[in-house]
Amino acid sequence: GPFRGSLRSVAPVRNGLLHFPPDFVVPIKTMIGVIQLEPVSQHPCAWNHGGNMDYNSICPGSTVYIRAQKEGGYLFLGDVHARMSDGELTGTGVEIDAVITLKVNRVPGFPTGGIVVETADAYFTCGMGANWEEALKIAWTDMVALISHLYDTTAEHANLIVGTIGDAVPGYAAGTLNSRGFQQGTPYVTCQISITKELRRTGEPFKP
Repeated sequence: GPFRGSLRSVAPVRNGLLHFPPDFVVPIKTMIGVIQLEPVSQHPCAWNHGGNMDYNSICPGSTVYIRAQKEGGYLFLGDVHARMSDGELTGTGVEIDAVITLKVNRVPGFPTGGIVVETADAYFTCGMGANWEEALKIAWTDMVALISHLYDTTAEHANLIVGTIGDAVPGYAAGTLNSRGFQQGTPYVTCQISITKELRRTGEPFKP
């Protein structure tokens, strides 16, 4: 259901439609909230192994790049939603059972430390922090590295691209809003920066 605690309600899913009371319907948009490899340690800096990221970009057809930290991998995933807002504003989506089919490959030499998601039309880099600015900075730094690598350009030129056409997309954005005034664990937010695959190089600088 889309709400927590005493406010939780059942939101039926049938024939590809999600039903809200009293009579609202919207198409489902399935995604995986948690995907991770086991980290080498439980230190907070081990976040780059993935985790409870809650990105709508992790969906059917997408590719998720996660840096392996130890032999064996120990891939884990769950927290699947029939639909969830960008920002996961109530701290949850429409929770649903799922059967997931995936393929795992190794991609040596990937340029980022954090998670990258690739969809049919965009690349997404990921950040997690105590606040939006910290999370955004991590995603931004990784996107500069990714664009530099993919397009064989300098960090200066890549940064111009990211800062101008990059879209900041929230994963979990509500922070402590759902704790109702009580401190529960370490508060955090997650975000992504996306760059469209329409970006290309012409091989010749613009001439007026």
